[in-house]
Amino acid sequence: MQAPFFAQVEPLPRPVGAGPGSDVIFSHGFETSPVSGLTATVSTDGQRVQLAWTHGASPPLSRVRLTRTVTTGATTSAPVLVFEGLATSATERVDQLLPSAGGTTRTTTYQVVGCSLTACEASGSTASLALTLKQALRGGGYTVFWRHASAAVCQDRTNLCPSALPPGQTCAQALAGTPSDNWWKTCLSDPPTCTTSARQLSTDAANAETTAVRTWFQANGVAVGRVLTSEYCRCFTTAQDFQFGPALEFSADLTFFVHEESLRCAKNIVLLNQPPAAGTNTAMVGHAGFPGTCPTLGTLAWGDAAIFKPQAPTGQTCTTVGSCPLDEACVSGQCVRPLFIARVPALGSGSWSTLP
Repeated sequence: MQAPFFAQVEPLPRPVGAGPGSDVIFSHGFETSPVSGLTATVSTDGQRVQLAWTHGASPPLSRVRLTRTVTTGATTSAPVLVFEGLATSATERVDQLLPSAGGTTRTTTYQVVGCSLTACEASGSTASLALTLKQALRGGGYTVFWRHASAAVCQDRTNLCPSALPPGQTCAQALAGTPSDNWWKTCLSDPPTCTTSARQLSTDAANAETTAVRTWFQANGVAVGRVLTSEYCRCFTTAQDFQFGPALEFSADLTFFVHEESLRCAKNIVLLNQPPAAGTNTAMVGHAGFPGTCPTLGTLAWGDAAIFKPQAPTGQTCTTVGSCPLDEACVSGQCVRPLFIARVPALGSGSWSTLP
């Protein structure tokens, strides 16, 4: 499983007596910048940022150094080293960057500078790139959680679960082998009598929502490497209708009410922070209706999606999956908090079809 990318480098050395934009002769001997014309574009397959620049004729370079910074609002990150050598081009994966989305503007600025044997120039050449959400998803590296499509047909018969359970036992465990076992998995839809034991999709509305998602992902070449779903029919049918390709993985952790319901939010966060395979995204279809507050996931309407980027542990230690702050979960003794990127409804304003 691919780990998220995190890197730091020391600040670039600055020439003696020269600030940004200075016209003085630098201590490395360059009167003008020995590199120019830096460009930054996303490759046609959406997987890489392509960077190219030009070397001057003289004096000879010892090397060039290419870095990037990210400006979010009024904050600019420390420079991260992308390339060092004598080439005139380089690439890096799109999934190393974050998009401007969800009301947050992020601008990535690349800078290439020429270096002598002893020092590097201050300014060099720069190029900026503001990744869109569409470009980011094409590059992969995100987990996308959908609340199942519209489902207003009949009701979940949660009263089939015992009203009192021994400590540590779940409804699913208590019903194993009984006539009510797996009641939540039924796809029977029989309104208005509703003898079915679980709420089912509203056919027309759900079809419109899943068609909108499927059309956008296929039209934009966004790859999905895994599809996880709740065990409820309304969820796995939603996942099937997206037609992302991979076989469905049924997850008790995504399933409403019948498993460890008090930990469902925390276990969903654990899944959201699992990095997808390179160049792909992970799709999950689950529920809202958490017992208590579950940030973002608990606010989704039918058919809504929330997009996250897996992150490194926060640095806070923990003991059990639910022992971290509300929007975090415990993994291997460390709290993790996936980065929320954006919320996308299936239809209407701000929906998939309207993304730039």
